[in-house]
Amino acid sequence: MTQEREKVRKIREEQEWRVRVDQIRLKGKEDDLARRREQLSMREAAIKRQEQELKIREAALKNKKDAVEPSSGRDRKGKQQRYT
Repeated sequence: MTQEREKVRKIREEQEWRVRVDQIRLKGKEDDLARRREQLSMREAAIKRQEQELKIREAALKNKKDAVEPSSGRDRKGKQQRYT
C-alpha cells in the first residue's frame, strides 16, 4: 500500500513540476512577445516620423521649385512660350 501511495505521490510531484516548467517557459515566451511588440511599435513610430519629414521636405522642395519658375508665361531665356 505504501509503495502505491509513494508512486502516486511521485507521479503527482512530477506532473506539478512539469506544469511549473511549462508555466515558466510560457511566461518567457510572453515576455519575449511583449518585447517584440514594443520594438515594433517603436519602429513604426520612427517610420511615421520619417514619412512626415519626407513629406515636409517634398513640400518645401515643391514650394521652392514653384517660386523659382517664372509665372509670367515666359521661359528662362525671357522668350514667350509657344503653344501649338
